[in-house]
Amino acid sequence: MPSRLSIACRAATIPALLWATVPSLAAVYSARCQFNDQAPMPCVVHAKPVPFGWTIQWQDGVVESYAHVGDGSALRDARGGLWRRSGDDQQELLRHANGNRIRIDYLP
Repeated sequence: MPSRLSIACRAATIPALLWATVPSLAAVYSARCQFNDQAPMPCVVHAKPVPFGWTIQWQDGVVESYAHVGDGSALRDARGGLWRRSGDDQQELLRHANGNRIRIDYLP
């Protein structure tokens, strides 16, 4: 029969192991990102399967997170703004109702 200490150690280890594997589920993509008509700059896009969403890390230090809404053709930012998404394997275009847009060109 296992001791209470070994049961407690296993109980503490399992969530830690699960937590350690979650970041590996995120796909990381190098890209060039452009906000409106500003000059494009290097960025990194983290696509997370659970909860579904993205995080964009811009070279200038800005980090923005977006959560998928509905069927995935829309994303909601941290301030509640809704972005419409279109694109393919090589680029994404996000358009906000206020006219802002983000273009993401994935690097090979």
